[in-house]
Amino acid sequence: DWGSWSACDVSCGNGTQTRTKICNATETACCPTCTGDAPFEMQACNLMDCPSVCDVQTDVRTLTKGECVAENVEVMYCSGKCDSYTRINSFAPINDTYIQNHQYAPFFETVCKCCTYILNEIQPVRFIGLECPNGDLDDVVLPNIDRCECLECGGGNPDELTTPSP
Repeated sequence: DWGSWSACDVSCGNGTQTRTKICNATETACCPTCTGDAPFEMQACNLMDCPSVCDVQTDVRTLTKGECVAENVEVMYCSGKCDSYTRINSFAPINDTYIQNHQYAPFFETVCKCCTYILNEIQPVRFIGLECPNGDLDDVVLPNIDRCECLECGGGNPDELTTPSP
């Protein structure tokens, strides 16, 4: 007989539950008692998405680039905390020889989320002219942020990244 599933090991997001096989055997003259570790099963559980706080912030700052300056410039950025989690994925082949037999082994996968900005579609950037001591203007580009979202973080091998064709 199997025992009951444990409580989910996280209060929000993706977690796991376990249960153990219960040994009901009693020692008698003819039969041994249960020995060794009891077998167990694991399954994924998801109680609810974790709350994330990722918002657009606006500050008024002085921008500098070398000796060039722009004062009282409104700057937008994203700030906040996004929850990351680890999940059990059961779709990884044990090795290439097992793919034909459809035997798979579970593995853990960590999903990181970052507070990331989404640009305004109509006007994604704006140009700010910094005044230089010689009277010239030196432009800098600032993002026009439409909203901030918790999205899976990038990463990995930079050699595997693709760039769009011109």
